[in-house]
Amino acid sequence: MAVKSQGEPGGTVFVLGVWGVMLLGAALFVAVFGAEFPISEDYGYVPAVTGEEPLTLGWLWSWVNEFRFPLTKLVLVGAFKVAGADFRAGLFLSVAVLGILALGMVVAARRLRGGTRYTDAVFPLICLNWGHHACFLWSSAFIFVFSTAVVSGLLLLIVGRRTVTTAAGLWLLPLCGPMALAFMPALLIWVWLAAVLEWRLGERKGRVRGALMVALTVPAMVLAALYFRGYQRPPHHSPPGGLWDVSRTLLQYLSLGFGPAAAKLWPVSGAVVPCLLVVAVVVLMRAWVARPEERLRALGLLAFLGGTLSLAVGLGWGRSGMGEAAGFQDRYSPLAIPTLCGIYFALELYAALAVRRFVLMGMLLLATAMLWGNAEAGLRHGEEVAAESASFRKDIGEGLPAYVVVKRHTPFLHPSQEALERPMAMLKRAGVGAFRFLRDNPPFREVEVPLTPSEVRLLRWENGKAEVTGVDPWISFKVAKPGYVAGIRLRYSHSNRTATSAHFKVAWKRPGEAQYPAGQDYSIWALPTGKGQEVTIWTCEEVGEFRIQPDNQPCEFEISGLWLLLPSR
Repeated sequence: MAVKSQGEPGGTVFVLGVWGVMLLGAALFVAVFGAEFPISEDYGYVPAVTGEEPLTLGWLWSWVNEFRFPLTKLVLVGAFKVAGADFRAGLFLSVAVLGILALGMVVAARRLRGGTRYTDAVFPLICLNWGHHACFLWSSAFIFVFSTAVVSGLLLLIVGRRTVTTAAGLWLLPLCGPMALAFMPALLIWVWLAAVLEWRLGERKGRVRGALMVALTVPAMVLAALYFRGYQRPPHHSPPGGLWDVSRTLLQYLSLGFGPAAAKLWPVSGAVVPCLLVVAVVVLMRAWVARPEERLRALGLLAFLGGTLSLAVGLGWGRSGMGEAAGFQDRYSPLAIPTLCGIYFALELYAALAVRRFVLMGMLLLATAMLWGNAEAGLRHGEEVAAESASFRKDIGEGLPAYVVVKRHTPFLHPSQEALERPMAMLKRAGVGAFRFLRDNPPFREVEVPLTPSEVRLLRWENGKAEVTGVDPWISFKVAKPGYVAGIRLRYSHSNRTATSAHFKVAWKRPGEAQYPAGQDYSIWALPTGKGQEVTIWTCEEVGEFRIQPDNQPCEFEISGLWLLLPSR
């Protein structure tokens, strides 16, 4: 049976006050710093939002990197269309969903015990702090917010003993990306065990419920199987690291439940959530033994925490090759919230009074202590976004042509220059925001560059073919007539041992410069691999010499064509 302890005096006013202040703060953060135009992967929504391409089931089900999230796509496109292609709609949507999630957790905790306790304020503190700035300032990060909301909704169903509804809700998981799908195995097992227990009661009603629960999981399993059809590992992702790299990334990710400020306390912060998980698991196992009437719900909470660990392991393995701080990527912070929520309800339901009060108050104090660090990180990022946004609007307002705007505002708008040109043209044709003032590119003439390098480094070069033998190789070319160069067009073929995209870079120096200055370069760590590829790099400067880094690892790189793009006038 549920815990029936009374709430604390003024608990409801205090917790709702914290929730209101945090929600208002998050909304103001978006209003002050949010950009009305797309950023990075947001440009993938532009064809559907502008109506230049139809909104089809095929597009909804298509891959974005290694993700499928058709339901999230549908919600975002709907929000953008309602807002008239103002991409702040996705930002406010993230705030609203996290606000509703926090309030739902507060209400659920209140119903369990018949009152509100001060420690319930942990929910708005972890859901609405400015540490979620990546999701508050980037619409595409709604995928992490929405999957968090869906799995947290299943947690509330488990706490409320809604086994049939939980079984029905599992079909949502494959529609919200791998972050939600990671919960499927553990929750499926729990639903099936619940069905067996219902069947063994021997009553007709119990057997019907058990059969219904099993039947309701079938659509979820079919969708999960379809999810992986045609899966291919994205070539621009680094291969997973070793066991230590996976473990480090996993622990970093779990610590994000209290916000990105946890990175400043690493490695100590890496031990907090695992310790809380151990306490919660012990409490749930004791409840399984001592309270037979609570076994189903306790097992459900164990399954949910198992799902959070599945996600942590998957993320730790998949991102472990991306550096020593791979698990501290700010956009992942909402994904770690359900782990803390599951721990909170496990302790609230089954822990001894002293343990419950001590641990839950500790969680509240820690979430409060992290507020300042999370706010600092959010303000820093927000000011950067606001400054870049103002500069972008200024350049368009001054009538700069599209290629200059692209060059100046990569990687802020998108890591890839080429990925920007087509959707920006769509936004211009649709008359969306500042894009309606975007000037078209002038005509260019192509001047072919002879494939005779002035210098090569860490590679063997012969007839346009480079066999790269070391890290950070270069192929340098002198410009026959130094002067203003709008861009460099390269036709190439690329392959490496890891079958990953090229970590590609171009740098240039002006006539008379002895070295390659900082800032006169363009790098893209996801240049497509394969044969017959082409890329255009906008330089927008006087160029006397330039050099190309084909990859940052041994590879084969063939240049079949190299041109300078010069304005025709």
